[in-house]
Amino acid sequence: MSFFPTPLKGIMPSLWTHRRRLPLASAVAILLTAGTVVAPAPAHAEPKTPAPADPVASAIGKARDEGDPIPVPSLTDEYSTTSANPDGSLTAIYSSAPQRVKQDGAWVPVDTTLVKRKDGTFGPRAANTELSISGGGGTSLLSMSDGKRKLAFSWTGKLPTPVVSGDTATYRDVLPDVDLQVIADATGYSSMLVVKTPEAAADPALQKIDFGLSGTGVKLAETANGGAEAIDTKSGERIFHTDTALMWDSTPEKGAPAPPTGADLTPQEARIAAGSLGRNRAKVQVGIAGGKQTLVPDRKLLTAKSTKFPVYIDPYWSGSPSKSQLQWARISSNGWNVYNSTSTTGATSARVGWDNWAGGGGERARTYYQMNTAGIKGAEIYEANMYVVHRWSASCYNTASVIYGVGAIASWNASGLYWGKEPLKKTGVLSTVNAQELDCGTSKVRPSPASLNFNVLGFIKPLAAGQSNNATFMVEAKNMNDAYHWKQLGYGGGATLSVRYSYKPKFTNGTGNPQVTPSVVDQGRIVTTSRTPTLTAHGYSPKMNGHQENVRITYQVFDNAGTQIRTGYGPGSGYNLNGSAWTVTPALGNGTYSWRASIKNESGLDGGVWSQGQTFHVDTEAPKAPPVVSAQFPPDMMGGSYTDPGVFQFANDRTNNVVGYLFSLDGDLANVTYAANKGTAWTAATVPTPGKVYFATADNAAGTGTAVINGTAGVRFAPGTAGAHRVFVKAVDQGGSTSPQTTYSFYAGTTSPFYAAGNDMVTGWTANNTDGTTTVVPPATLTSTGGFLKTQPSYPGWYFHTGQQGMLADIDTTRRVAVGDSAVFQFNIPAAGVYELGASLMTATNYGVYNLTLDKGWTSETPLVRGFDAYNARNSVTFRNFGIAADSGGTARVLHKGLHTITLTVIGKNAASGGHMAGLDVLRLAPVPTCSVDNTTSCLNNTAISTLTEGTTPSVTRADADGGGSSFEAAHLKAAGWNPGGTVNVNGAPIKLPATFGDGRNDNMLSSGQIVTVPPTGVVNRGNAVVFVGFTTNGPIRDATGTITYAQTSCGMKSQSFTLQSLADWTTTPASETVFTAPTANKGTATRSAVPISMFATSVPLACPGAVVSGITLPLVTNVAQAGRPALHLLGLGIRQVSTAGGDRWVGSWAAAQDTAVVQSYPTPGAPTVDATLDEQTVRVPVHLSIGTRGPQKVRIRVANSLGKTPITLDSVSIAPRADGAAAASAPVALRFSGSKSITLAAGADIVSDPVPFSAPDRAVVLLSAKVRGKISKVPGHQDGKTPVYLSAADGVDRTLDTAGTGFSTSTVTGIPFLAGVDVTTPADKPSGALVLYGDHTVNADTVTATGEGRLDSRIAEQLFWAPNGSGTVPFGVLNLGSSAWANRGQLPSGGAVTPENAIAAVDRAILNQSNVRTVLISAGSSDLLACTATTADACATAVQTKLIALTSQLRKVKTDDANTSGVVLQNKTGGLRIYVATLPPFAKPATPVQEAARKLVNEFIAGTAPGSDQLQGYADDVINFAAAVSVDGDHLSDRIHEDYLWRDSTSVFPSDFFYVALAKQYLADADPSDWIVDDPTPVEPAVAEWKLGEGSGTDGRDTGWGVGPDRGLSHAKLHDVAWADGRLTGRKAARFDGTGSYGDTGLLLNTTRSFTVSAWARLTDKSADRTVIARGGDGNSALYFQYQQSSDHWRAVMPSAATGADVVWHNAESSTVARTGVWTHLAAVYDAELKSLTLYVDGAADTSAADVTPFADLTVPTWIGRGAGSWFAGDLAEVRVWNRAVNDAEVSALAQPEMTANWQFEDDSDATIAKDWSFHGNDGRLTGGAAYTYPGHPSFGDIGAVRLNGGSAHVTSKPLLRTDQSFSVAAWARLTTADQRSATVLSQEGDHTGRFMLQRGGDCACWRVVMTGSDSVNPAVTVAQAPAGVQLNTWTHLAATYDVTTGRISLYVNGELSGEGQSTGTPWHAGGSFTAGRTRWNDQAADFFPGDLDAVHVYQGVITPETVKELGTV
Repeated sequence: MSFFPTPLKGIMPSLWTHRRRLPLASAVAILLTAGTVVAPAPAHAEPKTPAPADPVASAIGKARDEGDPIPVPSLTDEYSTTSANPDGSLTAIYSSAPQRVKQDGAWVPVDTTLVKRKDGTFGPRAANTELSISGGGGTSLLSMSDGKRKLAFSWTGKLPTPVVSGDTATYRDVLPDVDLQVIADATGYSSMLVVKTPEAAADPALQKIDFGLSGTGVKLAETANGGAEAIDTKSGERIFHTDTALMWDSTPEKGAPAPPTGADLTPQEARIAAGSLGRNRAKVQVGIAGGKQTLVPDRKLLTAKSTKFPVYIDPYWSGSPSKSQLQWARISSNGWNVYNSTSTTGATSARVGWDNWAGGGGERARTYYQMNTAGIKGAEIYEANMYVVHRWSASCYNTASVIYGVGAIASWNASGLYWGKEPLKKTGVLSTVNAQELDCGTSKVRPSPASLNFNVLGFIKPLAAGQSNNATFMVEAKNMNDAYHWKQLGYGGGATLSVRYSYKPKFTNGTGNPQVTPSVVDQGRIVTTSRTPTLTAHGYSPKMNGHQENVRITYQVFDNAGTQIRTGYGPGSGYNLNGSAWTVTPALGNGTYSWRASIKNESGLDGGVWSQGQTFHVDTEAPKAPPVVSAQFPPDMMGGSYTDPGVFQFANDRTNNVVGYLFSLDGDLANVTYAANKGTAWTAATVPTPGKVYFATADNAAGTGTAVINGTAGVRFAPGTAGAHRVFVKAVDQGGSTSPQTTYSFYAGTTSPFYAAGNDMVTGWTANNTDGTTTVVPPATLTSTGGFLKTQPSYPGWYFHTGQQGMLADIDTTRRVAVGDSAVFQFNIPAAGVYELGASLMTATNYGVYNLTLDKGWTSETPLVRGFDAYNARNSVTFRNFGIAADSGGTARVLHKGLHTITLTVIGKNAASGGHMAGLDVLRLAPVPTCSVDNTTSCLNNTAISTLTEGTTPSVTRADADGGGSSFEAAHLKAAGWNPGGTVNVNGAPIKLPATFGDGRNDNMLSSGQIVTVPPTGVVNRGNAVVFVGFTTNGPIRDATGTITYAQTSCGMKSQSFTLQSLADWTTTPASETVFTAPTANKGTATRSAVPISMFATSVPLACPGAVVSGITLPLVTNVAQAGRPALHLLGLGIRQVSTAGGDRWVGSWAAAQDTAVVQSYPTPGAPTVDATLDEQTVRVPVHLSIGTRGPQKVRIRVANSLGKTPITLDSVSIAPRADGAAAASAPVALRFSGSKSITLAAGADIVSDPVPFSAPDRAVVLLSAKVRGKISKVPGHQDGKTPVYLSAADGVDRTLDTAGTGFSTSTVTGIPFLAGVDVTTPADKPSGALVLYGDHTVNADTVTATGEGRLDSRIAEQLFWAPNGSGTVPFGVLNLGSSAWANRGQLPSGGAVTPENAIAAVDRAILNQSNVRTVLISAGSSDLLACTATTADACATAVQTKLIALTSQLRKVKTDDANTSGVVLQNKTGGLRIYVATLPPFAKPATPVQEAARKLVNEFIAGTAPGSDQLQGYADDVINFAAAVSVDGDHLSDRIHEDYLWRDSTSVFPSDFFYVALAKQYLADADPSDWIVDDPTPVEPAVAEWKLGEGSGTDGRDTGWGVGPDRGLSHAKLHDVAWADGRLTGRKAARFDGTGSYGDTGLLLNTTRSFTVSAWARLTDKSADRTVIARGGDGNSALYFQYQQSSDHWRAVMPSAATGADVVWHNAESSTVARTGVWTHLAAVYDAELKSLTLYVDGAADTSAADVTPFADLTVPTWIGRGAGSWFAGDLAEVRVWNRAVNDAEVSALAQPEMTANWQFEDDSDATIAKDWSFHGNDGRLTGGAAYTYPGHPSFGDIGAVRLNGGSAHVTSKPLLRTDQSFSVAAWARLTTADQRSATVLSQEGDHTGRFMLQRGGDCACWRVVMTGSDSVNPAVTVAQAPAGVQLNTWTHLAATYDVTTGRISLYVNGELSGEGQSTGTPWHAGGSFTAGRTRWNDQAADFFPGDLDAVHVYQGVITPETVKELGTV
């Protein structure tokens, strides 16, 4: 960008107007104000400082403040000015001629206007050379002086009084018709002789003209070019000079206007004319001699016939610019040179080019310039431009001039510079500028541009950098041999050099001499011990014109990642000479940092360079936490015996000068520092005391010797006790800084592992076996050519097990270990069993990468480690745990006693390694306890159940569960039915109890890595979850991880890990989580603790439901009970069976939550409830099934004692269909349990009956009967059943098989005793799943009538059964697991981790234990909020939100039973549960403001409406908006339940039965329909891909289809050049394709050889070519074309038989009608592979088919939307779908059906201004202008309300509901109350000027009619369809109108009958205004208001059928 956007515009003289030229100083001012480029301010803000005193800085500050350039007076001289710019830079402007002169101490512009002086002479007003011109009357002509040096000129005769004008004094007729003009310039003058006539030219006096000449202080001499000079007599300096004098006539140059001529030429005209050089010219001989200057004019020119007068003779004299270093010279080939002239006459201007024109004499000219660059030496140059005045061009063609940088010129005079003696070029062409004459041949001819702007930055920049004092340029024509390039340039050289620059500050020595203090240099690193070190860098600002600015240093500190983290300044405020240091703040943390500095001067100019950067390390606190390694006691596995000494190696990263280690066994060092506690010196004999602090030296040995910097320590000791231990270690550096501690956790066992030392395996040894025998182990063998096996002793810092390792080493430097070498080491297994293997392996700088394999080549071959990289830059030993030796399926191997092998195979090396060697220190073999799930005896390792015998001397058997002697009482367990060796069924899983307890023997598994195997037969080994029963001591237990192994690879895995994330301590287990609670605990002192202790049940979901499980590896927690140490005790575990038994498939149909240990009875209304009791009675309960029996027609029931405290026995149980009351419809069917009629349930247990044949339809009511044995005073079961409970007399008679109900009476029992669920069979090939409703009163229906029908499960089943789009069945089981919320029960489960992976007992029991659960709806949280006493809503809400996340997190880990069942379509693509969460309805009971506010927060959290949130933060699949269903405002934030859903008693309000009906309806409205169509008798597979193309922005079209493949992958479309447009429906978008390059690339690989369907909504806009909707990609023929065909003008679907070839058969299904543009058309193509048919559907109807289709498929190419291989769709597309099947006619028709966009029923007047939209679009209307609800509505049964309109202003309005340029339908009930000549409009949609349609009573016809307008204009053309005359007042009439855009047909229906038709023509138009009921718009006015009532307004996009119209109008 040029610094001067319009260089010198307006100030360069044109050929004839130089008198109007501005002084150059003024021009510079204009340039500075008009052309400055303002740079942005610095990026970082700094404190403002006072403006500095320096004029440069002051000017920069002022420029920055004002935004304009400001001159710097101190940098101004005759030839140059400097201005400060707002960006801190400076602009210097240098001129080839002086521009100003200093007068009275101030600079003023050069002004050569002559003024008269006191002595009568004249002189210029302001010039650089003193000039005195005669006032006439004498012979003295003028004098010019420079100080004391002077020249004086005189005329030969007496001079007349001059005529003075401007810069010119004219002496008229000094010779006949000859005027003498003296023209002043900046440094001298021109003495112009104007010869006016030929007669004057012939005057002999003009043959030689003498001027008297005398000099003072100078010596006169002629010059080589015909000029003269005046030399200072003392210094030899040239003071004045004149160069070649010229003369010319008035013949104009070619193309130039003629100058004034004639003898009567005025002085002013002559002066103007003299400014132009005529075509005919000649040299004037000049002589200096005898006190004269003699001129000899050219006689030829004077006398030639071609000469045109006047003739101008122009000698001139100029001063010298030597002081300023500015020079210029015009060098001509004919010697007509000019040097430093400031003359302004035509002969002295600069010139370039070849004057080969007439009179030019073939002159070639160049112009040289020397500009003073001393003032910018060393500066940073941004811009440099040379501007040369362009006075005239020889051509009207654009011709070029060029500029070069040249070498220095020694002398700017005739001896130093002339044609042929010129400087060498130093550059190529720097810049080229074209110029020309404009308007040639007219009086307006002028040069363009006025200035030649040359960019000379490339020359000036290096000169400034090189400290050059000046720059020399040469300007010439680009073509010096072309006369058209000839140009005359400016006077005085006419050049100006503009340079924008700055003097950037610099750093001292270029680096700033950076320092960090305090610091030391350690091994080349700068280390500081200060968190706030001081950084120092120094710089300076170069002196500029004698002034040096102050500077400031900016410091930047970066972290090790390169992120800037600190900034500071030195000085902190202001500036100083060299900048200051800065102390880093805020403090830095320990670590590695770097810093650098920048510099800025007080003018605000950045140096633009950085100081030398430095990296430094802050090390003030501690070394890093030391790593710890132990082969004898490795982490996370059972270690050696507690009596075995083990080496614990402490190390460091060798970066912190470590000299030792503080450590403690089981003593936390968190608050220990070396400065405060230096520990006890460790010795070889030290036996550690737990908790005591020791210090081991870093001696690379045993920690007892002399420290080595950064050395290791290997302390050796035995743990002393079995169980979990921790070694706490801290490293200590030279300065005493203490590292963070390392906590090394390990487990000491009671037995020792077996070890095989590496050196022994090399040499061989004799090993001992556990049975007393020995085994001889042979030496290792080797396969290698360059390696050998050896034993290698430890080096310092290495800790080998025996002091030596076995090593595969290089033989020498040439024979080396290589890839492929292998060594076989043998070792001994002392006893057969399962072993956990590990090894200490050496790592070093020259070690390789290898594999280790157990028993290679044997049947027990097991890979131990693959690709172990043994390279390490620091040689050290590392321990690798290989885990339990297992087979390929993950099942633990039993290794036989005796020899085994480990094969080491070298496979490569690390790139940094120097070799391939390997080292094995020791192999560790630890036996693993193993047992069976049905006999855990060998895994039991703790006694936690005792027998306490009371008496005089109480005693207790041995037991210790918690390290403090506490235990369960055996009698308590037995009393609860938990008997030794028995099996308790807990949450569906059989739990085998220990064979014995209470006798001092082990009775539980302290979880410590035991393997519990699952036998292939005799036990449940396939299921959906593993259930663990146990307890924790000193808990809770968190993040305990184990492994489940499958018998074979299942669902892609051999095993899965699991984590028990949070299990509460046995004293704090929540009641809902317990399966057994003992009232007291036994103590080791034979006493009892009053604190109850409990056992939990928790489940881990199986990732592969139904797969055979072979084993479970328990988490490693601890193997010894220790006081204060958490321990996980497991009494047993089992697998819960999937919903398959005996080949039958089961699904839950009814359930009741087991939520109380004490069912209540309500014997006296109004009195408190009492505990229900049962005493030898038969209980009969009616239960409402959801799904009926299918498939094999069987049932089974679940009974439970889940929360009971004692066993219960049921003598018999039956099921029967209900007739009425307690009576059965047929004989009850007896149920058995494992073949037994009776069943005893232990406390906490549940059981499922044997299946029995039984047939029940959907929603059947069945009777469950159970005979109770004995008396039960505490009856467990469901708290609030909302169903009758019938009881027989307490007479011991078994009435379970009674058909009659006479033996029963209705009881006052409010709950459901011990009956937990009913399962029904479902087809094996298409099994149904179950929906579990889990929650509070919203599920349990606490306040409904106790008939059993009002609970939410029954209501949802009812809604499903009657759903309009359902199948008339209940498609899945609906299970109610809700709990009563009375007294704020029914709260969410509490406790546990935030996002647990295991399911706690309450969740497992209520939800996961149900048969074939697929979907869960959670509706809970209200009770939690009502129980919350926190003072803030946020606190209450957060607690509920956390519980919801915990609950859903448990469920999200669960896979459905059919997750891996082929052919079963599941709702959740992942096979997991689908999880819905319901919003919380408004409270029915009083709540505090805090609780209500919390409810809204929770609902926002659930619904995901809070900013930045998702539905339940993504833990829920979707939300069911229960709050909206029943609230007044119909949203989740409304705070009141609608009155319609409440009932009242005398004191309170309660949710009514309708409340739960509304919730059920909301479930159907919000749930994914796939939930309830999956089990349709004729299930359909959804579209595998669906691109709605309604995003409205972006370049992605999301695929919302079902997906393809087992993972149901989606095929999102990448949209190329696709725009967005309004869609088919108002408010929706569609993708717009441009017909040339728009398309969507889906990536979908559609197999067109199999059945498929594609469909789309398409709106075609252009028919000029084929337009493809969908096609398959590919280079040849596409396998499918679905498109518009231009040649036939029809839609078509085409399938060729092959991609290429001459015999391709084209199978074409073509539409029977032409395609319409601008019309949304539904298209579908169905290929049925079985029928080999291709069918095309248009707008839902099958149009044509092609038979015998032979398809082909290319499965490597994607599916395109909107393009084929060479055709592109033009128009809009939406809702593109693909199925992997042939869709049937009904399905295609459904896709093309009209869509209801609004349904105003006027039933909900909760807001009297809103007409609620009952469609799913939410297009509510607004009652306006007096419209009001009225009752009742139209005469359909149950219709409640309508809207009443006043006929004057009342109406209902909404946003536009229709695209009126497409097909549509409207309908409404209308009741007209008055009629006159005015029309009365029922429905309309308005444009800007008129309605698009009006369904109305016509005033002129007194009939019902529909009017369609042809345009949105005043008085538009209309089409009418009307009924016969006659409209009955005050009578409800059903009206409907349809418009078919395809045919233009308008149809009117009255009371369901077609009553009128019309045919619309013209182009359909869209009315974008309001949709209205009760008025329209006509001629810009609201019109035709309806008087009367309207109801049931229906609006459809599309044409509804006559049948639909009739249905809408049916009463």
